[in-house]
Amino acid sequence: MSVLKLRRDMVVVDEETAAAKAAENDKPFPLRKIEPEAVDEDVIEGEVNEETADDEADDEHHDKSLLQRVRFWFNAAVIVAGISAYPAMVIASSGVGDGDIGKNALRSDWTAPWVGGAAALMEKHFNDLGWASDAPAWSPMARLTAKPAYQAAMASSLGDFIKLENAQAVAGGRADPDLEAASRLISSGSNAVQLLAARDALTNYDRRLRRRDVSNVSTPGEVFEQLGLLTSWSEVSQQEIAASAKSVGGNPFDEDATRAVYSAKGRAAVAY
Repeated sequence: MSVLKLRRDMVVVDEETAAAKAAENDKPFPLRKIEPEAVDEDVIEGEVNEETADDEADDEHHDKSLLQRVRFWFNAAVIVAGISAYPAMVIASSGVGDGDIGKNALRSDWTAPWVGGAAALMEKHFNDLGWASDAPAWSPMARLTAKPAYQAAMASSLGDFIKLENAQAVAGGRADPDLEAASRLISSGSNAVQLLAARDALTNYDRRLRRRDVSNVSTPGEVFEQLGLLTSWSEVSQQEIAASAKSVGGNPFDEDATRAVYSAKGRAAVAY
């Protein structure tokens, strides 16, 4: 009996457990209610902020592009203006001051009238017109043809005349250190510093003549030598102009013709 009872208890226990499990399995699976997610306002604001940032980036890019264009055209305008102005500067610096030579100096204010003319001529080219041989390579004056030829011939003629005056002064017992210094400083290859130094030396020479109250009247022989020097200048000028006319067929724009003509004008300025 005890065995059967034990078995019956076991069966009962098993049936209850199975029934409980079956009951649990028959229960419906609980469904979870999914609530709609709330709209995140921060996300919307983030999207708006991104669009605003893109617009600002586009505006900044547009501003930079506009600034670059303005800068480019400004630089281009400066370059074009510089290129256009250079020829004008060349023309402006080509003057040789031969418009009215008679106004260069009042010779009556000088003891030796020729000294006043020579000093005024050198001072005008040093202070007002500029000395072409001293111009830097980038300067418009360095590109000229007429002015260097004019000034070289002028300086050469001045040097020859001052040398003649010094030789005549020495021969006549009137030697002067300033006149001798000026005769050594002036030549066709002189620079602006030598030109100014010669001008100062001639000024000192004229002052010394005034203090000594020495007559500067040339003798007939000295005048004849001076006229001979001037005549030689005219002969050289005629020969150079004739040679250039034959070589280029009379073309006035040829460099050789320009040099010949302006060299003649430089000698004529000194002779005057």
